Order: sequence, then C-alpha cells, then structure tokens
Amino acid sequence: MSWNMCRAHWPTPCLPSPSTNCNGSHGLHAAQRPTLPVQIAEHTRGMYDVIVRGHQTGEQLWARLYSEGHANHWGPAAEYIAQHHNTWVAALVD
Repeated sequence: MSWNMCRAHWPTPCLPSPSTNCNGSHGLHAAQRPTLPVQIAEHTRGMYDVIVRGHQTGEQLWARLYSEGHANHWGPAAEYIAQHHNTWVAALVD
C-alpha cells in the first residue's frame, strides 16, 4: 500500500512495528525512506494541534472532535511516533 493510501485510510500512523525491517516498503526510493517517519510525525502532531486549537477557539468541526475525545488519540500517537523515530528510520533504511 502506498503512503498516500495509508495516510488516507488510517487515522493512526501507518508504520510497521519498530522491530520490522521495512527496506523497500511503501514504494519509496532509498532516499525517501528516512523521511517517512518525519512526515507521519508532522501529520499526526498537526492533527492534534488543529483539534486542540479548535477546542480553544470553538471552530467546528475541530471543537466537536475534541469534545468526542479525538485529541486523546492524536496526542499520544504523536508522542509514540516521536519516541520511536530512530527505530523506524533504522527499519526503513536497513
């Protein structure tokens, strides 16, 4: 599955287990692989930020998503990605 398809279909980061060797995965060229975790981290952190900002300003649909608990998913997901960044980069480039 391509990264674009992955990003479009899953609300959580679409990364393999940190223990998985992913050389050649996601249809990326070798030079692109190390950037995948960064892109996923930025997307995930951005979702958390926009939901929290919507809650603070009252902007819909983001305020509603916050009240439904979506920030409780996106915040920890962003932290998890950040904590495992080096492991995923290593799995993607080995």
